Amino acid sequence: MRADRVVAAIAAALSMALLASGIGATQRAKAQGGYPDRPVTLIVPYAPGGVADVGMRLLGEKLSGLFHQQFVVENRPGAASIVAAHAAAPDGYTLLMTGNNAAIAVAVFKSLPYNVLTDFA
Repeated sequence: MRADRVVAAIAAALSMALLASGIGATQRAKAQGGYPDRPVTLIVPYAPGGVADVGMRLLGEKLSGLFHQQFVVENRPGAASIVAAHAAAPDGYTLLMTGNNAAIAVAVFKSLPYNVLTDFA
């Protein structure tokens, strides 16, 4: 898969997730201000320089321009993405890039520091 298609797929998925959650550029202004009102961290469970990293960096750049807020890419490779998943805070300002590695980790490891079915939204 070409890098531009990966970026487009990631952007589409994130856009749909933001719109489904009611967080979008077209959302009406509320008393508490718009999302995001502080930097957002995009956690990548792979090493820098790969397709996933480059795709998330391009996406972060586009989102920074769209939302007028900084989107920071943080690479957390290792342990079948368990390190990255464990670092993802449930604060709405930390987004985790994940895939089938979450399902694989459940099948391979006896215990995980999180429940893949209930600890992520």
